Amino acid sequence: MTKIKAIREYTKIYEDDTLSPRNRFPLSREAYLSGLTDSRTLTVQEQQSESAAVHLAGRLRSTLARNEPPYFWQLYRHLPAEDWEAVNDAQYQYGRYLLTAKCASGLYYDPRPVLEALAANDFAILDCNAPDSLGEHGWGPWQASGNLLLGLYHRHEPTIEKGVAQSDKLLALKKTTQWDKAYVGYFLALARSEMAEASRCLNEVCAGYGRLDLPPVAKTFCSPAHGMYNFARRILSTEEFGQLEMPAHDSFIREFAAWQQEQGAPCGKIAFLYPEPQFRFLNQALQLPAEALQNVPNEMRRRLAGMTRKEKYGDGSSTGCLGNAWPEKQAWIGQAWIDRFGPED
Repeated sequence: MTKIKAIREYTKIYEDDTLSPRNRFPLSREAYLSGLTDSRTLTVQEQQSESAAVHLAGRLRSTLARNEPPYFWQLYRHLPAEDWEAVNDAQYQYGRYLLTAKCASGLYYDPRPVLEALAANDFAILDCNAPDSLGEHGWGPWQASGNLLLGLYHRHEPTIEKGVAQSDKLLALKKTTQWDKAYVGYFLALARSEMAEASRCLNEVCAGYGRLDLPPVAKTFCSPAHGMYNFARRILSTEEFGQLEMPAHDSFIREFAAWQQEQGAPCGKIAFLYPEPQFRFLNQALQLPAEALQNVPNEMRRRLAGMTRKEKYGDGSSTGCLGNAWPEKQAWIGQAWIDRFGPED
């Protein structure tokens, strides 16, 4: 049995009969497949004027909402064996799924799926985005971290300065939670080359991960912290990165991080292919280019500028109208599909 505490805890919780819903945490490949919904059986709202691209976007959104990849089951299989390549691949597929699903639902400004992708060294989403692409959200921690994330990556000083100012303001607020302070403080410390503070904040991110509203099994593996660590490796000099300490908290799997570094920080690959032809749509969804899923067209930026905060982000009990508001957005996502795969079967 593995000596890594986080993995022992993950396995124990995953095998507990009280873990639910079981269709999200299956115990076998067969159990997972039995819960999938064939995209051909789904119905989406259609209008007479609906284009093929808009129709495809609606089907993509519906399919992804019902079919999460078997990420947690793959970790259950591969973590105990310490098969780090398989873990890296599972992480890659999960990150790509989250980015695709978030974008298809209209949620463009959430950096958390980006961190899941970076945990598998998938930097394509940062490569194809302008420095301000993640900095327009109305919620402070996402806005500040989004500006620092892309500003630091592209070495774009105006965006970095904006993110630093937003972070300083956020950290001074009493209502900011300890976890948000650690999360934002990490990127702020990187911007200021304060490696001791960055090390402290990253460990606090791991320590506070278990207090977030997450499934119990997810709390044992702080995958976003791995993305944050990999991000630092990419943007810092060798000397600076050597000063950044790996988190000591158990939810950061140091052996996985060490393997990634020893292997030259490899990007993962698709870990689970769905049976064809029944679930071909799911296989294709994961092959859409990152740049077609995250960049925000100018027309949508103008639309955003004219919307109230409530219209964009909801009022606390709703999520606003981002998911269905713009035929342009739907056509844009659907056209990316058609350009790669042709019209839907």
